[in-house]
Amino acid sequence: MRRFWWLSGVLLASAAGADDPLVARARDAGIPLPDKAALAPLLERAAERRAVLLGECTHGTSEFYRWRAALSRALVEQHGFRFLVVEGDADAWYAVRPYLAGAEDGPATAAEALRAFKGGRFVAHLCEMPIKCPVAPLELLFLADAHFRERGMRDAVELVYVTPLDGAFTTPLAAERLAGLLEQRGIALESDFVVEHVDDDAKALVSYDERRVAFDLLVS
Repeated sequence: MRRFWWLSGVLLASAAGADDPLVARARDAGIPLPDKAALAPLLERAAERRAVLLGECTHGTSEFYRWRAALSRALVEQHGFRFLVVEGDADAWYAVRPYLAGAEDGPATAAEALRAFKGGRFVAHLCEMPIKCPVAPLELLFLADAHFRERGMRDAVELVYVTPLDGAFTTPLAAERLAGLLEQRGIALESDFVVEHVDDDAKALVSYDERRVAFDLLVS
């Protein structure tokens, strides 16, 4: 049985498949990546594009993540790319957000941001559909509600769920039940909100129909 796998963007094959024509073609077409300088041809092509998609060929392979990080950094630092869309754990993403936003003294994790939060408007925002787990923003708000109650500061916090959906969830029955739970816990629902941009200076979400939702702490 022939085995194939990806490593650092190069297709490799076990010795059993070394003579396979497909393996030979892949090897001829592949670009060895001995160091970051070898990314230059790819970066030259990517620099002329408006959007660059970095695919995923493995889950959890450290070499792949290192090359993807190197590509992302080069696109930002050398070619002026300014907008990154990342699929990843919220805590891990929040750790890099202050660096990207230029706020080096900001909280490093979502947990730190919650611990430092003294009160105000906490907004959980679902940017757009589809979403792999539609209930995740609601779970976050319910957990936040419990967290602030345990800290004895729930009355000092306004919780708001902002979503492009026309209700709290994707199906009518669940939307009705979940809207009831939000109301019971004093969590406001802002529906049919399709965000156009985030006004960092004013600390507000702005929709395409020019509605604004202010925030003191935003999870988006």
